Amino acid sequence: MAICPDNQDYETQNGADPIDRDRRSVLRKMAVGAVAVAGCSMVPAKWTTPLAEFAVLPAHAATSGYAADPPFTKTEVIEKSGVISIDKVLRPKFVSPKLGRDYGSSMKIVFDTGGEIHVPDTSNDVITKEKRIYRTGGRRPDIPTMEVYAEPKSQATKIVIHFMG
Repeated sequence: MAICPDNQDYETQNGADPIDRDRRSVLRKMAVGAVAVAGCSMVPAKWTTPLAEFAVLPAHAATSGYAADPPFTKTEVIEKSGVISIDKVLRPKFVSPKLGRDYGSSMKIVFDTGGEIHVPDTSNDVITKEKRIYRTGGRRPDIPTMEVYAEPKSQATKIVIHFMG
């Protein structure tokens, strides 16, 4: 509160607050606006692709996709066994009479529609980002042998299993 020259309160003298709070609020908003305008003026009028300089990538980072498949020596074709509904979406189902590990330590499953499942360890189930599924079999009573499911709504009718034997 401001003190008047005659040591009386300004409010007592005039009945009003000497500091206009609305004016202070307006000044703050104007300052914020000025900073925002200044910041926007620093943005370039036209964006360009940034220049990135980097060295040669190491060999392990330069490769893309899967590691080289081992030299598979055998193949087996399995026809579609039926369909299965997973999350209320039908997909082709392929059932092998064997367990996944009976095919060796690793395998590659190729669908006749072009999709693939790389199975680096046949003792573990695999689900790809396309939602193709490999189930090793033998761990659950409802999946006694190896099963493979194509991606949702696929038209696959057969798979080829590449393995070592």
